[in-house]
Amino acid sequence: MPSAEEVAQELSKATSIDDFYGKDGIFAKLFSITIEEMLEAELTSQLGYEPYQAEGRNSGNSRNGHYSRKMRTSSGDAEIKVPRDRNGEFQSE
Repeated sequence: MPSAEEVAQELSKATSIDDFYGKDGIFAKLFSITIEEMLEAELTSQLGYEPYQAEGRNSGNSRNGHYSRKMRTSSGDAEIKVPRDRNGEFQSE
């Protein structure tokens, strides 16, 4: 999640309503970041260990990068990065 300072800085750059609610607006970016963090937390829960922890080594399954996906929202499509695991078992619920 972006810090309060980063959010305040983005808000200070806004010059129109589209800067807030548009396709590439502040709220669309925050929404995408929040969804990505929720997916990361879900993968962590499924794998049973935090990223970069030693207990994940040789566990039989591990993180394996991300792939891009478009997600339809009320304000238009949002591009998010979905995490994946090595065995391809991760599916968001």
